[in-house]
Amino acid sequence: MALVTPLPFRRPTSIKVVSRTYSVEEWDEREAAASSYYGRLLEKDARIQVDASLPSADWARTFQHEVIHAIFREMGLSIQEKILHNLDEEDVTHRIANGLTAVYQDNPWFLGFMAESFGLEARLEGHGSA
Repeated sequence: MALVTPLPFRRPTSIKVVSRTYSVEEWDEREAAASSYYGRLLEKDARIQVDASLPSADWARTFQHEVIHAIFREMGLSIQEKILHNLDEEDVTHRIANGLTAVYQDNPWFLGFMAESFGLEARLEGHGSA
């Protein structure tokens, strides 16, 4: 598998998750390494930070991971408060799907950014046609 080089000039600086806009920041690699994490969600400050030293595919994967954490919080699925114990898998999946749909609708660049980060070209032929 070829290593995809970082694309710092194309990385997002903000993202709307459900009804809240989060800033997206490059996280200093020394601080990230000291924490043993590649990314983090700072919910109170509406910030997502991702290790600045990651190659583009790893950066994008970590960014998406943190966006999903934000969706959990915005859709009322906080594990810290044990809310998930009262929900079945279908309800959780429904909420996450709705959250992801809102992210895609509110941030039209998101899917293209993910595809580009993995070195993929957008291809529509053959999708949805009989």
